[in-house]
Amino acid sequence: MQLTDPTLLPSFITAFIGFIVASYLFSLWYRQSARMYTDLPLMFSLSILGTGVNMLIHAIPIILQMESTLALFKIRSLAIGLSVIPMMGILLHIWLPKYTRWHVRFLVSIVLYWALVASVGPNQTSIILLTVPVLLIFTLGLIVTFAITWKTGRLKEVRSDLLVVSLLLAFATQALKVPFLLWGLDTMTYLLNVAMMILIAIALVNPWYHRIEATNEVTVQAVTY
Repeated sequence: MQLTDPTLLPSFITAFIGFIVASYLFSLWYRQSARMYTDLPLMFSLSILGTGVNMLIHAIPIILQMESTLALFKIRSLAIGLSVIPMMGILLHIWLPKYTRWHVRFLVSIVLYWALVASVGPNQTSIILLTVPVLLIFTLGLIVTFAITWKTGRLKEVRSDLLVVSLLLAFATQALKVPFLLWGLDTMTYLLNVAMMILIAIALVNPWYHRIEATNEVTVQAVTY
């Protein structure tokens, strides 16, 4: 690999944005008076952190001009698992609240499966093929969830419409990962990741919501005065 590798810059951009957004969301969660481990800011923070770590691990061998080995790819796969498991817990909490005693068992099963595939997978293609179905199911669940919050006007703190678009990009990225790899178009995966991360950042920071809050606060103060 060389420093001219076209996937280097997209990886750095994705990691940089991801670390900033993850830090912002963690600070939001930490400043809450009542903190729970199932809170969306924390779960999103861990998920985005995993994506950033994955992109950074991809970039490091390029910078150091090291060969991209299967061992490094397995570490990247574990980082991707970090981005999936927290949000999968949220989906279970939202859609299956009556079966909480099964949530931990299910998540532990997914963690063990993911770790096993990442550890003993004989090559990159096999690991991708065995983990992508989990990613696609998880992404579809999030798409449905945020499509509902978008249409019903719930969860106004985030832009659910932008999250749906970003998740559709994520779905396309994962579904086309192996074809892109086989066609020599791996760069497209990383470019789509950049677009996805930018949309996620805008959706979660949601400057429109804070602007409306500030406007309402000014209006209330004016009326009170």
